[in-house]
Amino acid sequence: MPRPQRTTLLPVLAVAALALEAQAGTRRALLVGVGTYPEQSHWPALPGTRADVDLVHGALLARGFRPEDVVVLRDEQATRQAILGELEKLTARSARDDLVFFYFAGHGSRLPDQGHDELDPFDETIVPYDAGSSPSKANDVRDDVLGDWIARTNRRTDQVVLVFDCCSSGTNTRGGGTSRFLDPAVRGFDAPRASLAPEPELAPDARGSGYVPAGRRYVALSACRSNESAYELAVPGPSGTDAPARVHGAFTWNLVRALDELGPDATWADLLVRASATLRSVERRQTPVIEGPLAAYRLFTAEAARDARRFALERAEDGAWRLAAGRIDGLTEGALFAVLRADARRDELAHRLGRVRIERAGRDASLLGWVGPDGLSAVDAPEFDASTRLQAVLLERGVGGLRLGFALPGEDAAALELARRLEATNLLVRCATAEADLVLARDASAVRERWRVQTRRGRALPLAAALGSQDELAALIDGLARLASARRARALLVDDATDALDVAFDVRAMGAGSGRELEERADGARVVPAGERLELTVRNATTLPLSAAVLWFSPDGEVSWVGGTSEEETLGPGQSLRLALDELVLPAGREAFFAEAPVELVCVASPRWHDFGALFQEPVGPSAARGGGAEGGDPLACEGWTARSIPLALSPAVR
Repeated sequence: MPRPQRTTLLPVLAVAALALEAQAGTRRALLVGVGTYPEQSHWPALPGTRADVDLVHGALLARGFRPEDVVVLRDEQATRQAILGELEKLTARSARDDLVFFYFAGHGSRLPDQGHDELDPFDETIVPYDAGSSPSKANDVRDDVLGDWIARTNRRTDQVVLVFDCCSSGTNTRGGGTSRFLDPAVRGFDAPRASLAPEPELAPDARGSGYVPAGRRYVALSACRSNESAYELAVPGPSGTDAPARVHGAFTWNLVRALDELGPDATWADLLVRASATLRSVERRQTPVIEGPLAAYRLFTAEAARDARRFALERAEDGAWRLAAGRIDGLTEGALFAVLRADARRDELAHRLGRVRIERAGRDASLLGWVGPDGLSAVDAPEFDASTRLQAVLLERGVGGLRLGFALPGEDAAALELARRLEATNLLVRCATAEADLVLARDASAVRERWRVQTRRGRALPLAAALGSQDELAALIDGLARLASARRARALLVDDATDALDVAFDVRAMGAGSGRELEERADGARVVPAGERLELTVRNATTLPLSAAVLWFSPDGEVSWVGGTSEEETLGPGQSLRLALDELVLPAGREAFFAEAPVELVCVASPRWHDFGALFQEPVGPSAARGGGAEGGDPLACEGWTARSIPLALSPAVR
């Protein structure tokens, strides 16, 4: 995973907390702890991994996992083949409503990018017992392999949770405890290499990018940012006893402690916030991060938290009905809600007072219309006492004109089936070539006839699938859905009506030490030479404390959180937030694509904290017709956020 302060798919995913409750599916887990490696590797031992696995194992059993459904691999048992074999068993045994949990404690590392899908020159890896200590024997489990496993597992179950207490990248020299990172240089990788032997588990075109495709159901909690290390710590025995101190991974220890402090409605995001607060009171240079659509879901369930799907409903003095949520919360025109009294329980939808639909989505508030039996907005809204407090529960997330149009020539069985599966994502809609954003066409020039994708203007996208290959076709659909989801999220954030707050956002090159300005092309994109390090600065020029976040939008659909304030932190008036980006390296063979289609950094600031993960969730329920969308200007009273965008054109030029 390329950029330091982004969530990586080599995460340390969560052990969660909730009061034990009935669940229809089965909960299965694989727990891996590697504390000792072969003597000839000379790699530092990690004495805390055994205690970590025991701690997580007990936490899972206390929360509904049966002993026979939890597999544990330790030290020499945790070979690459054994880990991948047990992961495949988890996938094969999974069914709808099941939950799959994977935890890893051990060394993390980096290897030269094998799939040419990283913007930096490395893949992130977890280090099994038999990983090998030389370039010719590298046997790590790469982020690409983990990403592909999640994608395949999600075809059987909607719930995948990953837990890895290891480094994403970083250095061995930071103080305080043993680092769980193996530097590539220690392993003989003095410089990035063009490629290694292909992974035997994956066909070349099925290899994941490390970013989990849109629509996947997963949550990932990572022990640290991708430019940091994860550490071990000594935990004193119980007070008043002679029990010796025990060594644990700092992240695992604080994560499981947070388990018992949270109530039954707690989410994965709540868990991370609680664990981070206690961890960073001891080690501030280790910052846990989270990603994935299930971040806003209750721990170990497929149920969205109350705040994730419920919003305050109010009536203005002019009689208009307003919702305290809008585009910044991932909502657009057409989103449908059930109306309940504010104190109603989550299981009382059958007793709803009516339904409302968003007719105009504003920045962080929306105008609503009541929906009658015929599905149209009702002329007469129900009458309520002035003191009645109401809530709106999300039933269908609107797409409001933000679906991508695709053209697909032909009406044969293969074309019709592909069109059906693309439209089923609820993010794409088939249309005429003249109106399409993307065009899919057959390419017979290769050994096997393939589907290829290009923009309406003819620019080829790095997406393809051989006809008749179900795995490649699934990867193509995932890629297109990811691209559509990314464009939808960007459209929700960046429009002509996002200048409500005075916030400065700038990017400078740090290659020479002090920041210098980047050259700007005629189209406004900043030119970033390959290998350049960048520093991002967000400055709050308002008189209000703000929450701020920087998001990364890649031209091939990768969306991720670069960095920003947490739910419990703000950027004060006049204060600046500085974020670093690792060296950006063009993916091999795709230089022209990334130079022509810039990466985009979007900074968003608001007086209230928002869960930006909601922006990247797939629409729920029936899709709205294509067309329409948010209008320029905002008729609503709320003027509560600002978005700034900077496009970056990656260049192969030498500094």
